[in-house]
Amino acid sequence: MSAGVLIFSLGAVYSILWGVDLTGFLPYFSAGFISWSLIVANTNESCGAFLAGQDIIRSYKMPYAIHVLRVLWRNILVFGHSLTIHLLVLLFIGNGLSWTNLLFIPGLLLTVLNCLWVGIFIATVCTRFRDVMQVVASIMQVMFFVTPIFWPADRIASQPIAEFILVTANPLFHMVDVIRQPLIGMMPSTSSYIYLSVSLLVGLMMTIAVAGRFFRRLSYWL
Repeated sequence: MSAGVLIFSLGAVYSILWGVDLTGFLPYFSAGFISWSLIVANTNESCGAFLAGQDIIRSYKMPYAIHVLRVLWRNILVFGHSLTIHLLVLLFIGNGLSWTNLLFIPGLLLTVLNCLWVGIFIATVCTRFRDVMQVVASIMQVMFFVTPIFWPADRIASQPIAEFILVTANPLFHMVDVIRQPLIGMMPSTSSYIYLSVSLLVGLMMTIAVAGRFFRRLSYWL
């Protein structure tokens, strides 16, 4: 209910501030917000994933990634509940559903897989350096405002440098957009799929390298 109140209230306010039609902006903001909530919640909570499971880590031998997967699964369930808010938004403005909406599933899969390697990497770093948690939380808070979540990306199309930094080169934008676009009945950009696929490949390689080097020390850091 709190998410629904926030989406409807801020959606109405920002549609006035941006001078756009509410029927077009509200679904855009709704789909973007619930997608962003999945990403930011998983990132912030993954920071303390190993710390939260330290009793288990000290007592049982099991893959460390399970603790990050627990966080990820919980946030996927929350995202599933939040989808009902988006359906209410579509009903409120009179938009129907189409087969295009189902394309959010591969986008969600790509986003979740990227969230997984990011979560494992951040959890490892934060276990060694506890203060990084506050840094990550602050960065994610700032990124909410500079990433096109509640403002349309085409607003900065006339400024190539800003568009490249905040949109084209922004991984958070692509992670949100491959979920948001299908949910509002539009086809996601192919470049976003390519970007996230490359990010997944590079991220997994980097995370495997970090895990192979530092996981053996993890129990001593707790």
